[in-house]
Amino acid sequence: MAGDLFVRNMDWPGAEELVARLRKTIDPALLNDGDESPELVAAQQQMQAMQAEMSQMAAMLQNVEQSIENREVEIKEFDAKVKAYEAETRRLAAVQNSMQPEQIQDIVMGTIAGMITSGDLVAEMPGQELMQEPVQETIQEPIQPGVMQ
Repeated sequence: MAGDLFVRNMDWPGAEELVARLRKTIDPALLNDGDESPELVAAQQQMQAMQAEMSQMAAMLQNVEQSIENREVEIKEFDAKVKAYEAETRRLAAVQNSMQPEQIQDIVMGTIAGMITSGDLVAEMPGQELMQEPVQETIQEPIQPGVMQ
């Protein structure tokens, strides 16, 4: 326990370096000169713990503030989209009121024709196979009540 004190008083080359190494192996409580009271040490430890807790709380507060800012940006973006849709709806309503039904029908037919030629509109329903043979119509005679077939 007193190895560092013993070596410090020796007249060797490198004695101070050996003292530094020995001090690293000694319990810090033993190295204390006894100047500090246990109450003071406890208070310092408590202050360090409180500082660490305050640092954690500051980091949490910063995260919350960042989350609030991100949410505000998302809300503003959503509001902008809503306003854009409302403007488009008002524009379409104004255009629709100025058009005749025949003009609307021509636009719809042109859109459908364009979709068919570009392949965006499927000519058949999904899951249905194309019929290879022509469909033959069969004419059935009407069923008369009371007559067995």
